[in-house]
Amino acid sequence: ITTTKDFDVIPSEINIVAIAGETINKDLIVKNTGKSNLTINLEISGILDITSLDEEILKLSPGEEVSVNLKIKMPESGVYAGKLIFKSGNIRKEVLVLINVRSEKKLFDVSISLPESNKIITIGDKLNAFVSLTQVGPPIQFDVTAKYIIKDFNGNLITKFEDTFSVYQAKSFVKEFDTSNLPEGDYVVGIELVYPGGFASSSAHFTVYKRKLLNY
Repeated sequence: ITTTKDFDVIPSEINIVAIAGETINKDLIVKNTGKSNLTINLEISGILDITSLDEEILKLSPGEEVSVNLKIKMPESGVYAGKLIFKSGNIRKEVLVLINVRSEKKLFDVSISLPESNKIITIGDKLNAFVSLTQVGPPIQFDVTAKYIIKDFNGNLITKFEDTFSVYQAKSFVKEFDTSNLPEGDYVVGIELVYPGGFASSSAHFTVYKRKLLNY
């Protein structure tokens, strides 16, 4: 059954890795899936200083779809989280945006990922993230610094700590994060790896609920 008023935004999440200083463009599709004309207002939260949208208001007929361009000016370093908000009356859709900056000089590929069991957790649960580092180019042992963060999608930094260790060719490990201070909501867990002459970063999205969801 088609409702009188509704719309879709595709994709619902954007995760970007790019070089510091680059300008990146991403297109989103907004479609009126209802039976009425819609006026949709667009906002940016958490990353307004490094992003912009080419539209602020959309007017769509039933069945009409349009492309909206998100422009990102990559900052100097780090992991950034924000969201794009689409509102029409009491209908609200959000697109989560994760931005990961790396240096032009690339000595490591770095990734942080979450198992399915940790993408949705309960308040107070430990968050276990899998970290993988792979050396690019000739194998040389490096001392590196890993900076770990948790942010919300309004741009607020909640957790930050770091450690230093040596890497030769590759290294993988599980990193545990305390979530006891996190209320319900969506968050990003990230890593920035700093090595001689460069840096790389990666992030992943997870959600915190007050109680466990039951699957039927």
